[in-house]
Amino acid sequence: MYEKTVRYPGHWEKMKVIGELGFLDDIPIALEGIVTTPRAFAEKVLVSKMKGDSHEDITVLRVEVTGTKDGKRTKHRWEMVDLYDHQRDITSMAKTTALPALIIAKLIATKKITETGVIPIESLIIRDRFQPFLDELKRLGIDIDYKEEVFISSE
Repeated sequence: MYEKTVRYPGHWEKMKVIGELGFLDDIPIALEGIVTTPRAFAEKVLVSKMKGDSHEDITVLRVEVTGTKDGKRTKHRWEMVDLYDHQRDITSMAKTTALPALIIAKLIATKKITETGVIPIESLIIRDRFQPFLDELKRLGIDIDYKEEVFISSE
């Protein structure tokens, strides 16, 4: 699994230098009698500087799963391109992180999920829960498209 965040042209180069200089380290340091981490210090200083001219964003997701189905190597792909939500005035990142959590909370509250403990969503939303989850996301404005099923080879 890979996750990439792209902020704006040149963002990565700036963050790379900040990281190389140690400002993203989590090892505690003492600064004028206060114990903090370089990362916490950098977040405090940089948060106001990291805002661009717009708060509109885009969230892009691709999930590819390869395995054996009915004795054949199979590849499935789901894709999502989600834009800033002008109607509700919320960022795509906020929408695509909060709404799945909302759906899970509803499933727990209605006892449609009864598992307990810390369980990754990819272990919960499987089999008969998967398509209803996608359908509910779509109803709430997050559309994840199933792109293809490719039979790679027979086994």
